[in-house]
Amino acid sequence: MQRKGYAGRISLRGAGRILVAVLLAHLAVTGSWGQLTGGTISGTASDSSGAVVPGATVTVRNLETGIDRTITTDAAGRYSAQQLVSGGYELEVTAAGFQTTVRRGITLTVGQEAIVNFSLQVGTTTERIEVVGEAPLVETTTSTVSGLVDEKTVRELPLNGRSFTDLMDLQPNVKNIAGAAPGRGSAGQRFFGIAAKFSVAGAHPSQNNYIMDGLIINDTVVATPGSAAGGLLGTDAIREFRLLTSNYSAEYGQVAGGIMTAVTRSGTNTLHGSAFEFFRNSALDAREFFDAKVPPFKRNQFGGTLGGRIKRDRTFFFGNYEGLRQRLGSTIFMRVPTLEARRGILPSGPCATGCTVGPTAQRVLNLYPLPTPGGRNYGDGTADFRSAPSNPTTENYFAIRLDHTLNEQHFMFGRYTFSDANSSLLANDELTRDARDTRYQHLMLSFTSLLSPTLLNNFRVGVGRSVSLQDSTDAGKADLSPLVGVPGRGPGYVTVSPAGAIGPWIGNPNFLWWTSYQYADDISYTRGNHSLKLGASLQRNHDNQDGRFSYGGNWTFSSLQDFYAERPLNVIGAGPTSDANRGWRSWIIGTYLQDDWKVLPNLTLNLGVRFEWATVPTEVNGRIAQLRDLFRDPATVVGDPFWEQISAFAHAAPRFGFAWDPFNNGKTAVRGGLGIFQQAIRNTDFILPGDRMPPIWDGILATSLPGQPLSYPLVFPNIPAGRVAPSSGPQLRLDAIDFNLAQPYNINYSFSIQQEVLPNTMLHVGYVGSRGVNLLGVNAEANARQDIAGPDGRRYIPLEALRRNPNFGVIRWATAENDSYYNSLQVSAEKRFSQGFQISSSYTWSKSIDTNSNRIHGGNFDGEGSSGSDWPFNTKATRGLSAWDLRHYWSLHYAYDLPFGPGRALGGSLTGAAGKVLGGWSLSGVVTAATGAPFMVALGGDFPGSLPMGLGAHKPDRVRNSDIAERGTPQYTNQYFDPTAFVLPPLTPQCVATPTATGCPRRVFGNGGRNTLTGPGLATWNFNVSKTTSLTERVGLQFRAEFFNLFNRANFRLPRSAVFLPQTGNPNPPRNAAAGLITSTSTTGRQIQFGLKLVF
Repeated sequence: MQRKGYAGRISLRGAGRILVAVLLAHLAVTGSWGQLTGGTISGTASDSSGAVVPGATVTVRNLETGIDRTITTDAAGRYSAQQLVSGGYELEVTAAGFQTTVRRGITLTVGQEAIVNFSLQVGTTTERIEVVGEAPLVETTTSTVSGLVDEKTVRELPLNGRSFTDLMDLQPNVKNIAGAAPGRGSAGQRFFGIAAKFSVAGAHPSQNNYIMDGLIINDTVVATPGSAAGGLLGTDAIREFRLLTSNYSAEYGQVAGGIMTAVTRSGTNTLHGSAFEFFRNSALDAREFFDAKVPPFKRNQFGGTLGGRIKRDRTFFFGNYEGLRQRLGSTIFMRVPTLEARRGILPSGPCATGCTVGPTAQRVLNLYPLPTPGGRNYGDGTADFRSAPSNPTTENYFAIRLDHTLNEQHFMFGRYTFSDANSSLLANDELTRDARDTRYQHLMLSFTSLLSPTLLNNFRVGVGRSVSLQDSTDAGKADLSPLVGVPGRGPGYVTVSPAGAIGPWIGNPNFLWWTSYQYADDISYTRGNHSLKLGASLQRNHDNQDGRFSYGGNWTFSSLQDFYAERPLNVIGAGPTSDANRGWRSWIIGTYLQDDWKVLPNLTLNLGVRFEWATVPTEVNGRIAQLRDLFRDPATVVGDPFWEQISAFAHAAPRFGFAWDPFNNGKTAVRGGLGIFQQAIRNTDFILPGDRMPPIWDGILATSLPGQPLSYPLVFPNIPAGRVAPSSGPQLRLDAIDFNLAQPYNINYSFSIQQEVLPNTMLHVGYVGSRGVNLLGVNAEANARQDIAGPDGRRYIPLEALRRNPNFGVIRWATAENDSYYNSLQVSAEKRFSQGFQISSSYTWSKSIDTNSNRIHGGNFDGEGSSGSDWPFNTKATRGLSAWDLRHYWSLHYAYDLPFGPGRALGGSLTGAAGKVLGGWSLSGVVTAATGAPFMVALGGDFPGSLPMGLGAHKPDRVRNSDIAERGTPQYTNQYFDPTAFVLPPLTPQCVATPTATGCPRRVFGNGGRNTLTGPGLATWNFNVSKTTSLTERVGLQFRAEFFNLFNRANFRLPRSAVFLPQTGNPNPPRNAAAGLITSTSTTGRQIQFGLKLVF
């Protein structure tokens, strides 16, 4: 196989030598590991004629803590104060022969470089000139495409669940893919986290990093951080965050998507804090689209903050606690056998007059819930069961931060964050509960030293630990012994098409424990018109896991008739000696050099290069097995390495950008950039390939074969002799990763113009694009039988064809052979908060194409039945729209202090009760609208004969365009698309010639294409009205009424996409009556939340 990239290897020892060399250079010159935790204030001092003033003293004072930093302008009149904490600042400039000039009203945000220039007037230093004004919004020194979510936005906007990461899509090129992400209880959700999923600048949702105070805080599968409650608490502990979306500097690595960098609040010289309670009850809510009545819902979120000084101007503290207590009911549907079907009677076919039901099958049928009276009947022996179980959730969160100034040159702070949460989700069949427990802890220390006015050192050390435990518990509603098929193990999982699956989820129990030790040091050095950074970071990862996949067995039946006869299509399980316990260890090592070179006063070049290595993981007990040659290995190989590493040259990531102020007035910026952004192989990429490889884990897929039918239940020790060997066998099922793994990376590029159109108001228009190379993707079956082209050019699998490697069965294979292409136009407008009002709007038009949207095993991003490419080694055939290709995405948010009451335009002179009632009102809200995600219409079964496990999704033949139903009509949710536009592909030439041949009927591959239809769009408005009443000069009481999905619009998820039932042995298989059916929404109905907050 040909690959893009470089060949060769690099060892940890080789990477260490490079790191040591860089660190020595760092000690001799300068260095930087810069995860944005503060900002920079820089500028020039000149006289009234424009001549520069060297040697001027600039004092930068933090108004909240009283901490000063003193800098002297250089020979060109320049000054730069770096690594300042976010907050309000005052600048004072003094120089012999000039009046003292003071600039107030400057608010510095995370990651911002505020340009503050001074024009000094002739006079004495005892004379003072004071100017009030913010730094310009326009970014004239950086090419990074980013957006800020400031403190007022974090505090004032309505948040459903109070998870601040939900504000990420306020920025252009950031899309919340709620309608396309894995749904409730799916394998993709379990393996890819339960928090919101975001695609940034066209990248896979796993390609984002979440950083708080410089420490990476991703969850156990390095996805969006979130607890068992589904969000990230601590909104009141966050000051603000910046989202880097494209062409960020060389100090950032590991991912090619977005980087969210948040900073926490610190104490000040003034004691301040809050106490709050947010309350919700279903009595206030509207009925959702699929609700028979409003399900029960109770939520209480409560807590408080406290911050202040321990020693004035020197030592400060800040703490936050938040608790969540919730019982949430959600309407769910399950397709269950009808009363007649439970007795063996089907509407048509051989069982129309009744079939004999086997004793074990009858006991399992009796476990299914009964159909809901008046519910949908599909006419095929199944009907809907609808329920709205109440699911309890609890979480406790707290954070504490200490800041200390050692002296004028040395500062430090530390933070500890803790969250413990649990939830219990009743399964669709109401037989078991899916229990999830999470705990995350983060501890970090940061030391900053101002070695000279132009040399600053920062050292960080931290540890993050995220733990997730999922298991199924008996709900106590029925005897589950009929589902036990493996002695000594729990109940199994039974799928009977077209009914829903029954039994505890096949991936439970599943335990993940990720500990990340992070070390870094940086020095920022300013010399003349160069701002230099050079540095290194070390991340040591401990990934412990225990996931017992299909431990109780997973039986699949292609029809109810087969189920009556206890004749399964296949069974998946684990051999008796399977061991799922793993302890993975790996390093991610990064070094970089960055130079922000001010070539001209109005032109800055951002030049950088990054070197990064993610070492091949090792396993503490040597439990590693792999296929080194997919096609020829007779058995798996036990022992290191897990895969081969790429040469050092493939790890270089150069980056270039420019920022030009064409009129040299700080009101216009023309910016652009180009760079390489590598994608580190992290635990989410190898968590399953590392677990499901024989002989350490014997994953078994036994299939009914001609002359060798399976029976149900099949006790695993009695699998037919010769079907499985210790490390190979035609029935072994593997999850593997390419042994010769290429380095995934993106080439990102952008061009934009920013313009200040009014004071405090900026317009931004830009282009952002990317090209993904060697991207990781999963083939649902890489060991399929080899296909050939027929006389008409249609490809099919011959009856006599063997597996590519006959020593194994199904091999679900991850390989870095995929590509992506992203192009976008973004337009945004922002008015900074002034005169009681702020507003920001962003619109993105984009198109995202790739050859595989599934980066992880089991991650369902392409709709029903798709867990990876169905046509291995043919990326041309799988090229299509990315699963997150939301073509149009628009968001708007605002905050408005109404002009009523004391001190305002209306009623400004009111006092007493009238002033209290009329004053203090404000409005805020978030409006989001997006077109739908694409999805693939699926054939519904393995009709071509290449996916015996049922993973992936074959394509039907498309005979005409499929009309999309009109929103507002019953057909919109009953049959969203026209399934008759898709038909069965023709029979293979062999099955046309000899229909009764063994293996027939078999069909050619379909021409339907991947992700050719677009799902329902989204529109929602979250609205808040609040009233703040001053109780004393320093104490206020705020009442909040928040309305989520104000107009109760139903925002639907993707429809069912399989058009046929999986009766592959039937020459005329029936169509799927549920094709095009929508049964769930991606947002809630209108919910109302009341809150009360005491602020002092």
